[in-house]
Amino acid sequence: MKIKTLSAAVAVALLSSSAFAVEYHGYARSGVGISDDGAQSCSAQKQKVGRLGNECETYAELTLKQEVHNNDSKIFNIATTLAYTSDGSNDWEGTGDDNDAAFAIREMYATGTGVLNFAPEATVWAGKRFYQRNDIHIVDFYYWDISGAGAGIEGIKAGSGALNFAWTRSDRADGFTSGSTSAVTDGTGTPTGDTVNIPGNTGVAANVNNFDVRYTGLKLGASNSLDFGLTYGMANLTDAQEASGKKADDGVMLTAQLTSSILGGFNKAVIQYGTEGYAHALRYFGGGNWYGAENTGQNGTAYRLINWGVVPAGEKVDIGYSFNYASYDRDDFANAHDYFNVVVRPSYKWNDYHKTILEAGYYSADDDAWGEETLSKVTVAQAISAGNGFWARPELRVFASYVKTHEDGSTFSNSEDNEVNFGVQMEAWW
Repeated sequence: MKIKTLSAAVAVALLSSSAFAVEYHGYARSGVGISDDGAQSCSAQKQKVGRLGNECETYAELTLKQEVHNNDSKIFNIATTLAYTSDGSNDWEGTGDDNDAAFAIREMYATGTGVLNFAPEATVWAGKRFYQRNDIHIVDFYYWDISGAGAGIEGIKAGSGALNFAWTRSDRADGFTSGSTSAVTDGTGTPTGDTVNIPGNTGVAANVNNFDVRYTGLKLGASNSLDFGLTYGMANLTDAQEASGKKADDGVMLTAQLTSSILGGFNKAVIQYGTEGYAHALRYFGGGNWYGAENTGQNGTAYRLINWGVVPAGEKVDIGYSFNYASYDRDDFANAHDYFNVVVRPSYKWNDYHKTILEAGYYSADDDAWGEETLSKVTVAQAISAGNGFWARPELRVFASYVKTHEDGSTFSNSEDNEVNFGVQMEAWW
């Protein structure tokens, strides 16, 4: 009887609401591949030409979330996300000297909902978190993302949408963590052979703060909604950094995003404008969670136009697509940069579990300092997924990819202007 009573008590505890309050979420991808030059190679940046058949690592994010208090509409949660990445080269991949694997803390934060009298629907939060990230999945590109350690209030109802305020940290090491040397020249600009040390501040990155305000979910008719926001980047250098001659100007990033329901799918049209460090970020597929503080002071500006979405083409075909154009300039015109890329991923559904996927990507950039860069990629994959929808996961794929560089004299690791990869990959989220 004692054993039965204990068993019943354990069962009741496991079935209680507190036990079910734990949420487990995650994302993962992993696989194996080989190229025409030996080991699988991913020489082309996936944000440029697409990610399908162009990812060579194992990567996972594992999230645990626990509701710790729920009383009188006052709800508190704690969440944490740990990330893991490895090159997939061995059975045992640790964090030792071989550097096969690495772990990271991506999130560790707490939230409180219903605790503000003036906005009981809102949520206050503090800690390190993914904050209202906007991304294009087929290119793994986070174009509006100020994630990091910080605090904020989100979901303050205002009209048909909501106001959101956040402050996150985005330290920048480049150009701030060490000194450098410079060649000494004579009056005509000819090097004398001597160098002079330029002091730095070794070990201390530039402290940068992102102050973000955005309005989300403004209804425009029955099938459109608008999100828009402003992010202000403020650099806060140490006295030692300023004394050593380091400088970092503040910058602004403006974003507007129109989401439309179309043909049973959706389309997102995005326009972004950045100054100073945010201009530098827009130039390199940044979204706000890093600030190019080392590239400020030249009145740099940039704008970016994005159009992406997923739409059906009949009952059997889904099409994901991404168009992205960015232009960067600064006062001295020494490093203007423009790029354009397009990636299209149609898939054909054979039945509820099998599909054939094609992904084609093209990227072209023109930089005053580096010259031109042109890349293209084509991937064909046969997939088995948990459902026939575009977003159905987990998905297991067998793929073949062809990547080519179109610039004269430019080659990949195989010393050729093209490379071919074959492999198997799984991708999942839950």
